[in-house]
Amino acid sequence: MENKTDVKLQMTELWYTQVALTREVIFASAFNSANKKSSVSALYNNQKVLGSDFAQYTDKRTGIKYESLLTDHITIIIKIIVASFNHKSAARFIADLNFNASLIAEFLHTTIHSINEKKIKDLFYGYIDCTLNEINRIVGKNYSDSVTEYNNCLTQGANISEYMAKKIGNH
Repeated sequence: MENKTDVKLQMTELWYTQVALTREVIFASAFNSANKKSSVSALYNNQKVLGSDFAQYTDKRTGIKYESLLTDHITIIIKIIVASFNHKSAARFIADLNFNASLIAEFLHTTIHSINEKKIKDLFYGYIDCTLNEINRIVGKNYSDSVTEYNNCLTQGANISEYMAKKIGNH
């Protein structure tokens, strides 16, 4: 197994990619830009990479399950983005996203018992909150405040990766 520093760096890089690609999808949706399809594709691909990365510390089946849960997470976020830009209620999707975060937390805890389910769920909720805030800032054309939310999301992604790397390193 890699040392703790390598695990942390690898996970942090993947979560920073996650945050950046999510922002790219939000902006591509806002401006209906030509890169929207490729940005969405890249974001989904990052879920595969996150799953494969997790499989290195568990097993292939577990990595595939993690990828599936994260893919569901992204699918729901994209539904929220679409609803938001169409000025429709995203409440149902937000509830789905929070439920998905609960499933991810439960899965991570049952896979690596040292991962505290409440702690990882709270970390995912923090990531969800800043992502929703970022979407709302961009929908409202408040781009300068969206940068603050983007930075919050980078911090939340780093918190998730740091916590998981620490627990995987103890696994």
